Amino acid sequence: MTGRTYVIYRTWWMVLGVLLSVGCGETEVPRKPGPAKTPVVANKAVEVADQGVMDETTPTVAYRPQGKRDPFRSLIRVSTPSGKKAPAKHLPPLQREEISDLRFAGVVWGNFGYKALIQTPDGKGYLVQRGTLIGLNRGVVNQITETSVVIEERHTSALGDVQVQEMVIALHPKKGEVE
Repeated sequence: MTGRTYVIYRTWWMVLGVLLSVGCGETEVPRKPGPAKTPVVANKAVEVADQGVMDETTPTVAYRPQGKRDPFRSLIRVSTPSGKKAPAKHLPPLQREEISDLRFAGVVWGNFGYKALIQTPDGKGYLVQRGTLIGLNRGVVNQITETSVVIEERHTSALGDVQVQEMVIALHPKKGEVE
């Protein structure tokens, strides 16, 4: 196609598009007559507000707070008023409890290694293995033996130093120790 032929075709399509968009000269589609709407004037709304009278033409706005969050409550809530961290509901049960509240109930071992049965205060038992997160401070099960579970928690001090705290939960507490 030569350049001149292309210009002719392009012009022809543009003319056809304009004719189709304009229509065939018909008038607008008649609409059903409805109730006459009276425009709301800003001055009228002020007058109505001053008088305390509302009519049908005054727009009303209603806010329904059901199912919406409180816009004045902070989105970030780190701790409860007592100073303890609030356990999140989406965390597994072992991460919602303090390590001191958990009880080492038993151990299972075999070719796969050791697994410990940890019991929560509500009486439910959970199997844990090395590397399982446990406790409110994101402790990690570091070692499981026949008689104990070693849990490691990492804390960062105010100076930025990482401190490691190891806690041992014994299967059979020694005499005089509180279980």
